[in-house]
Amino acid sequence: MTELRQINKQEFLQELQKRLHDKQLTEQAVAKILEENLKNMSKKELNEREQIQKVLNVASKKNNGEIGKPDLIYYNAENNLLILGEVKPSINFHKSKILSEPVPIKYCVDGIIHYLNCFDRNHLLKYYKKHELEEILAKIKDLKLIGLAATDDRRNGIKKISTFSAEYKDNVSFAIDIDPVLDVKTFLNEEDYLNIFAKKSNDYKNMVNEVDKVSNEVNNMLRSIDSQFRPIVLSGGIISLFTNDTDNNFKDNFNNLDKESLFEDFFASIKENLKK
Repeated sequence: MTELRQINKQEFLQELQKRLHDKQLTEQAVAKILEENLKNMSKKELNEREQIQKVLNVASKKNNGEIGKPDLIYYNAENNLLILGEVKPSINFHKSKILSEPVPIKYCVDGIIHYLNCFDRNHLLKYYKKHELEEILAKIKDLKLIGLAATDDRRNGIKKISTFSAEYKDNVSFAIDIDPVLDVKTFLNEEDYLNIFAKKSNDYKNMVNEVDKVSNEVNNMLRSIDSQFRPIVLSGGIISLFTNDTDNNFKDNFNNLDKESLFEDFFASIKENLKK
């Protein structure tokens, strides 16, 4: 059994100062990496965005309606991208063992999920009158939210990073939809964070389905060709259709060519593109 011992005020202050210093070093390490990847790292711009600030004004981790203060904030109004970050100086505080019983004050992941959930309509309804809430939601309905939880081991820099994306499910319920981005284990640049949302869009899903459909059709057509020649034909087709900021007559006109002209232009396009 661990023996409890009393410490005097001086010892307590020294320990508190040490922990605050460790946390500050971690924040600085995270901020430095993000600053290299993102256009800007400033809380000033966020403060100018009144409606987002109103959400943070009632986002305390204590759930008491007081102001919430994420460790890191990045906002790009042009792309509606808001990135919030929480950092801890020890991997032991990355996330709680049971996320259904979160402790946002203590754990990094718990904290960032808490902040993302504060954008949910039901949370805001506790603190704002309906007409004021509608004004807030009307301004932030298109927000793309990224949550970053980062911890380190104090010696080797960033040790663990968890990334979450969040956006509104619809513009009626304004329920916030939070997804872990499991394949991202490091800090990204702004374009890559935006691509996370692009991959969730219907346009992207339709494009993937169309590519899958065409791929199956191509595979079926290639089955009539001897297996040793299939890679050559497929590679030739890709090369013949290649464009690099220049016109490709074959790509633009092959649908209108007869069989003889098709083969002639096909090989001519391959030769031309291989010269580039």
